[in-house]
Parts: sequence; C-alpha cells; structure tokens
Amino acid sequence: MLSERLLKIAGEIEKGTTVADIGSDHGLLAKYLIEKDISPFVIVTDISPGALKKAETCLNEAGILPRGALRSERAELRLGDGLSVIGEGEAETAVIAGMG
Repeated sequence: MLSERLLKIAGEIEKGTTVADIGSDHGLLAKYLIEKDISPFVIVTDISPGALKKAETCLNEAGILPRGALRSERAELRLGDGLSVIGEGEAETAVIAGMG
C-alpha cells in the first residue's frame, strides 16, 4: 500500500505516460503505477545499489520484473545519479520525490 504522499504523487501522473522514478528507493510508486495501468513503462533509478535492490525485490515479488533481470516490458532498473541515467525523450514524466 502506498503512503498518502505517494498516492498524491501518483494522482498527478497523466495516464499513459512513461515515467522516470528518480531516487525510487523501494519501488513502491513504480509498482503502483504499473499495477493500476497508469503508466505503461516505468524507469526506476537510484544512486544507491542497496536501494535499487529493494526496488528490484518489490518488482520481482509483484511479477513485474523477472528475477535477475534489469528490464521487462513494463519496467527497467537503472543505477545512477538523478536524471543522468535517463536519455532524452525516454520519459514524458519524471518523479523526483525523495525525502533525503
């Protein structure tokens, strides 16, 4: 279940847009956007390998990302700093909602 803060953010995302979730940490927003068919594809990023592993586990358990894979037809995991791992035109929406 998403926190009230993340639900509010999800409610602002236009249906059908590809989303870059920058600093995703746990991957819960990406999971929600995919499961609710708000976004057809979410790029999940974090600068921390440990945080990205949490997102990987979340998406694995939801059946969105196969175990051991960094990409599926609905999501991709990327390790990196901020928007530096997002190419031009790859996403219509970027979420940068970290608390750090």
